[in-house]
Amino acid sequence: MTKNYSGLQFRPRPVLSGTGNCICAESFITNHKPRQGGRTRRQIDAAAYTALVMSAVSIGTVLAAGTMEGSLNIVPQTAPAGLVEDMVTKQLTTQIRIPFETVELLDDNLPEGQTRVIVEGQSGLKTVTEEVTSVSGSELSRSILGIDYETPVSQIVSVGTKPLDPTASYGVYYFPSNGTLTSRYGKRSTTVGSTNHKGIDIAGKLGDPILAADGGVVVFAGTRGGYGKLVILRHDNGDLTYYGHNSKLLVSEGERVARGETIAKMGATGTATGVHCHFELRPKGGAAANPLPALSQAPKSVVYV
Repeated sequence: MTKNYSGLQFRPRPVLSGTGNCICAESFITNHKPRQGGRTRRQIDAAAYTALVMSAVSIGTVLAAGTMEGSLNIVPQTAPAGLVEDMVTKQLTTQIRIPFETVELLDDNLPEGQTRVIVEGQSGLKTVTEEVTSVSGSELSRSILGIDYETPVSQIVSVGTKPLDPTASYGVYYFPSNGTLTSRYGKRSTTVGSTNHKGIDIAGKLGDPILAADGGVVVFAGTRGGYGKLVILRHDNGDLTYYGHNSKLLVSEGERVARGETIAKMGATGTATGVHCHFELRPKGGAAANPLPALSQAPKSVVYV
């Protein structure tokens, strides 16, 4: 026999069965209050009701909340007001960047150590669309509605394998000699020479070899004022390097030299207080700059003081 209570159907059934699971009714009934006419009002808490409504989405009608003597048959369309208003279903879209790969192609027409981009790489995109259902701000379910892909474009790079000319510039400068760094670039206190030092001084022994800091062409080899006997090299990137105060010059103008090749002998010609190599770096042939950041290696060792 079936009785109706405020839109809820009451019939003998001790358990919930509709999704293949059984739930004891006692966990859903929160209180029992007698009403006029001998009827009993059963109030169901929000969490329990939400579980029932979620089941209803898949089975249409929910059989729920039995008592020791019977069960309630709840139809979502007649749900108590205020319990389902907080249920929200919305779509979320998430985009994830897919990095591109780099493919290297060996090129024997390109000088060794050089690279050239043939095709610019482009990142791909993964777009995920999901449906999220929540109640009172708490997520209950999440499902993927679709996934879209934008395929990344691989970057193609040509890598040079052609052997370099021995006198080619690498763009990396070596210390021109071994010895002790006795004077740095910039302002200094001295009674001999410039108080605004345009290079660095490396002290050593008379006749020590002076080496080309990088490959290039000799644009000056001779005597020039306070520099004394001077060698100037122009490198493939346009930089100039100066080597001053030499005792002997071993190269001539127009000659190409390799990095590490001996171009002069250390001395104290021009304005000098002792035997040393005055070294300058002039980027792109312009004003002198501090050469220390550009000097990566010494032939053997340079002592800093």
